[in-house]
Amino acid sequence: MEDKKLLILNSQQIQQKIDRIAYQILEDNFEEKEIIIAGMLPRGGFLAARLKKVLDEIAPFKSTLLTLDLDRFSSSLNAKIDFDIEICNDKAVILVDDVLNSGKSLAYGFGVFLDVPLKNCVP
Repeated sequence: MEDKKLLILNSQQIQQKIDRIAYQILEDNFEEKEIIIAGMLPRGGFLAARLKKVLDEIAPFKSTLLTLDLDRFSSSLNAKIDFDIEICNDKAVILVDDVLNSGKSLAYGFGVFLDVPLKNCVP
């Protein structure tokens, strides 16, 4: 039996989607001096890095890339972060993951920032 592969988007179409998301982030945060892009590992980290690359080319603000490593199978928030959470104070945070199914991962991702005074936090 032959394995059939379904191509949903080719590489050019994926880049167009990433470019469009980056432009939407730019439009929503145009007056900011710095935004935080928090990629949820593993695949959200790759997507966040690609978004940062486009934003670095088109945006007047600084974008800082951070990563969150969440235990997605835990019933409580268990997260490893590679940064001091205080650097997010009074900044816009873009939380990036590769898929949205139940929303549990994004809820846990938001949980990391609950005690931080943010300007804006967007999934």
